[in-house]
Amino acid sequence: MMREDSREWCNFWQRFERTAIQIRLKHNKAVNWADENVSFVIVKKTARPLVDREGYSRLVARPKKRGGHVQLRSCDDDAEVRVRVVAKSHGKDWYTSARKSRLGDLFDMGSLPEKRKREADGSLRLTKMERFRIEGRHTKADKRRLRREKLEELVQEQYDSE
Repeated sequence: MMREDSREWCNFWQRFERTAIQIRLKHNKAVNWADENVSFVIVKKTARPLVDREGYSRLVARPKKRGGHVQLRSCDDDAEVRVRVVAKSHGKDWYTSARKSRLGDLFDMGSLPEKRKREADGSLRLTKMERFRIEGRHTKADKRRLRREKLEELVQEQYDSE
């Protein structure tokens, strides 16, 4: 499945062992395997309750294991390919699960806890964005957006006056 505005497919590669007839047809006795592109098709035979898979994503690439975190490339329900990072700070269970996952597995991205630092008293520390919003200040991105909007308004006024 591929979104119209995207160039990435929600699929993955799977290595299959070739049969004897395939090896003869390919005229290559040295390689008895083939990498095939696999996609997912859901077929419903009878009316039975569907398992709730909300928040689950299919891994479309091998997990990239780095020091202290794992990068997971997954395909969501909306056919969007996203890269998510599961760090050690998400918890031991999440981190181990991400490291042990393989290409084509379902991974529960919906309930992945937000990576947050804690204060000395155990409460969650506010992010910079949250602190700025509470204090009524703007981040650099907010300031750029406001400048761009103001510039667009000026250009529009100038265009309307002509």
